[in-house]
Amino acid sequence: STLTVIGIEGSGDHGTAFFRVRYSDDSWWWAISAYELRDGRISHSRAFFAPDFEAPDWRAPYSETP
Repeated sequence: STLTVIGIEGSGDHGTAFFRVRYSDDSWWWAISAYELRDGRISHSRAFFAPDFEAPDWRAPYSETP
């Protein structure tokens, strides 16, 4: 699989990282990781994953493709 970092945001000991992941079956997924740092290391992390999908017709004008 391939992991592409889209962005990292946060300040202090809290942050969020955004990724696109391509798996070996050629499917694309989105991943978001919310994390907390302690002494410069990740002490807690929560990750959320969702498959990439086409926007419905009503939402297509508002969608972006990275």
